[in-house]
Amino acid sequence: MKKFSALLLAVLMSLSLLSVSASAAESGMKIDIGNLSAEAALADDTVQPLMWSGPAPQVTKIEAVDCDWMPDNSGRIYIKLKVTGIGHDKATFNGQPIDDGEVVDYFINYGNAVDGFYYRYIMGPITEVGVYRFSVTFTSVNAPYSKLTYSTDITIS
Repeated sequence: MKKFSALLLAVLMSLSLLSVSASAAESGMKIDIGNLSAEAALADDTVQPLMWSGPAPQVTKIEAVDCDWMPDNSGRIYIKLKVTGIGHDKATFNGQPIDDGEVVDYFINYGNAVDGFYYRYIMGPITEVGVYRFSVTFTSVNAPYSKLTYSTDITIS
């Protein structure tokens, strides 16, 4: 219900932004977060992926897979992350908290159990060129409740 309420609020906010004159995306600004294959990973090899009917796996890897302008011309951008493991997230954009990521898909590495999810975070609106900082920390849902942080600079030029 929380995700639905957040989505509804985001839709209403985006409708209110439609009246803004030329958006950043229309003005030709470009997004660069460097290498989209950048990732954060635990150095501990003792953490294993989920097996048959076992506990939820620890968050062991976070990868950026996409970053672009939102298609609604609102001047907002999104970043899509692939998160291996299952956890709760806390994200910031330029040091300010942003809503939890929206789960947009899941993946299975083998077997029939979910090994992780794809999350989308929406940020902005972006009104000027510059370097913006995105950071997210996932806390695994099972003991030992390990934390993993992913951070990147997003350059708008």
